Amino acid sequence: MLLHKEQLRPIAYEPLERIGAMADGGYVVDGRFIDSATGVLSLGLGFEWTFDEAVCGRNSRAVIVGVDPTISAELFARMRRRSRVKIMLYSLLGNSRKLQRHKRWRAVAQQYRRLFQGRVQHIQKMVSAEDGPGRISIATLMKMLPEGAPHSVVVKMDIEGSEYGVIPAICNHASRISTLTAEFHDVTTAPQQFNEGISRLLQHFRIVHIHGNNYAPYSREEDFPDVVEITFIHKDLCPQAPTPSRRSYPDATLDVPNDPENPDYVLVFDQLES
Repeated sequence: MLLHKEQLRPIAYEPLERIGAMADGGYVVDGRFIDSATGVLSLGLGFEWTFDEAVCGRNSRAVIVGVDPTISAELFARMRRRSRVKIMLYSLLGNSRKLQRHKRWRAVAQQYRRLFQGRVQHIQKMVSAEDGPGRISIATLMKMLPEGAPHSVVVKMDIEGSEYGVIPAICNHASRISTLTAEFHDVTTAPQQFNEGISRLLQHFRIVHIHGNNYAPYSREEDFPDVVEITFIHKDLCPQAPTPSRRSYPDATLDVPNDPENPDYVLVFDQLES
């Protein structure tokens, strides 16, 4: 086995809650750091912004910067216009299935327009190690956030495998970050890359929660899923003498399956040396 599972065992850490959807798109964090944040980086948006909406609703002063090259204001404007026509058409035809689908698309488009304005921004670029055409770096994004006390930034990251390229930059700015909640891909198919990325993050942060994404394959050889969601808290904000968690994961009070049609993957760390 090449995967270093022993370093993935969370520490015992109680003040956690789920923010965002009780489905794929919600994230497990310490809500106190959401409430005190002056800035939030939401790296990877797609069509799911319930985390960003929840943060915006409970913290009235945080600047939220969402980054995703695959969506745009123009895209959602077209969706609104198209859905308006389709809703009238399928209402006349009595096609309830297509009518409901276009009502959902219209609602998503309207939600985007309501959310991404003022202190909540969307940048239509790819997160990268360096700035360039169509790319924006962590360093530049950090400059867009208000200066605040140490550990006043929350980072949420789901960038489909590109996370490993920006881990060094995240570590360079670790003193500003309280929370990193991220989805990691290719855990069992590229374990060296994953091991090295986690080891680097653990120089600054501690793992407080982990959840397997059951949309991804499960490696029988490694006895682990290929995609995991991990929440880190900066070491300075954790207990001075942390103890390993004795829980198995998922946690029924915090986690829900990413794929609701299938059971969650169970992750057990008790058999590992603490």
